[in-house]
Amino acid sequence: MSEQSINNLVAAIAAAIAVLSLIASWVRAGAANRTAAASSITAKDALAESKRANRTAEDANKIAQRLHDESGGRVTVRMNAAAYQPRRADGGLHTQGSGEFYLEEIEAACVELCQIVVENPGRTGVTVTDVRLRFEGLPHRYAATTPCLTLDSTFHGQSSIPDRCFRLEPYDRKTLLMDYWSVVDSLFTKNPSLAEVSIHAEVEVAGHGNVFHSKAHGNWTIQRRMVSAYGDHFIRRPRNVILTSMMRTYFQKLSHLNGLGEYAATAEQMIDPSWNFEAIKDRLELVKTHPKAGLFALEDRNFDTDGLALALWSHHEALGEQIRPFPVPEVVKQGHQEWVACQDQPQEGS
Repeated sequence: MSEQSINNLVAAIAAAIAVLSLIASWVRAGAANRTAAASSITAKDALAESKRANRTAEDANKIAQRLHDESGGRVTVRMNAAAYQPRRADGGLHTQGSGEFYLEEIEAACVELCQIVVENPGRTGVTVTDVRLRFEGLPHRYAATTPCLTLDSTFHGQSSIPDRCFRLEPYDRKTLLMDYWSVVDSLFTKNPSLAEVSIHAEVEVAGHGNVFHSKAHGNWTIQRRMVSAYGDHFIRRPRNVILTSMMRTYFQKLSHLNGLGEYAATAEQMIDPSWNFEAIKDRLELVKTHPKAGLFALEDRNFDTDGLALALWSHHEALGEQIRPFPVPEVVKQGHQEWVACQDQPQEGS
């Protein structure tokens, strides 16, 4: 074989080796790309799996917290309108359905209150640390307060200011009565531009960061012209004003009011049977400036009638002609409710 042939063969072999090397490099690059792609897919899957695991853990924590809450340590709260009728022998409480701001009118003198029922529906006892009313819609956004007079439901001789921190055993309940009108009247007096205020009850329970409330079973919106839970809400009866003034001025127990409903009705007639606004205003002004003038006398009751007269004057100054005896004023509906002057009709005992 000639030297030229040998050189040609060597060149061919070198070219073949170069081609094989190129092919091998292409194969290795493809494998590397496939490996990288597979690694990328695996990383994405791992990230997705991690997110799913985190969500599962969060759901498990929520379920565990809900089971903890529902197994105990929670309360239900209801609020409704109520009226205490101080009969001579004992007192009686008139209420409506849960959550309602309405009372059916009765003839006897009563004290209007709100009834708050706190119940433990769980299988574990709870400790209630506070019960209060929240007033929303005020210029300073909202305010939580406890009315100046808080009454326990066991009103036969019990203190009117019970401890608002108490224990509720499983399936137990406690009822509190609050003089909410004392706060509502004050809010409207202090805020002349306030058109309405919303009220609901709040309860704090030990171990819970959030409060329990009565919004689902007692969330009232009281407009400025509303002065009572009775009837159409736009008048407050004089005998009820007198009885409420007695309670706020003199007593720490609801049972001390027993028998005073008759006196309140008598005083209503003695002051002025028709409860004429100007006449009542002049008479209360006289007592305010001359305490010895007196207002009325109640037999067998050692009252400071001057103090009672001042309390009535404060009520009358705030409510004016919305303090009216029966009959209830006629209501005229012209887009909104407007009540007109009472018809002159004879009152009982007049």
